[in-house]
Amino acid sequence: MSQILATKPKTQTLYYDLHFTKPEIQLHSTASEVTCHVCKKELGEGLGLTAKRITDKTVLVCSLHN
Repeated sequence: MSQILATKPKTQTLYYDLHFTKPEIQLHSTASEVTCHVCKKELGEGLGLTAKRITDKTVLVCSLHN
């Protein structure tokens, strides 16, 4: 509970239960699911992905295409 005691000449006012709203933040992301670069299989149980550097790009390949 938030409280503020405001004093003016010869009067006192107590404000309570103050709620301050926060501005909404819009999050923009370019995230995507992790998949194998060759067969497009997703990361899952029993399937591992390894990062490989090909020229200037970093790609992920599954354990079958490693």
